[in-house]
Amino acid sequence: MSGKIILEVMTHCEAEVIVKEIEVKEDFDQEIKKILEKMRKNKFQSVAWLKDKYIGGTWFDLNTFKWSAEYLDKIWNEEENGQK
Repeated sequence: MSGKIILEVMTHCEAEVIVKEIEVKEDFDQEIKKILEKMRKNKFQSVAWLKDKYIGGTWFDLNTFKWSAEYLDKIWNEEENGQK
């Protein structure tokens, strides 16, 4: 699969949202997990879209008190690259 991902990232002060388009041509799943893991590790809230479909994001989970990431139906909060 290939496509253009729209990544919306909220700044740490939550004052603005930065939008970035990322073209993914090879190993789509691995690349998006890598991007979301980077957002999670750096403690950024983010939402990832493929066209108009939500495919993942990152947030601070108030149940576990850890930064979490989600890609499709997989959620992780440790450095596992979405394998949980």
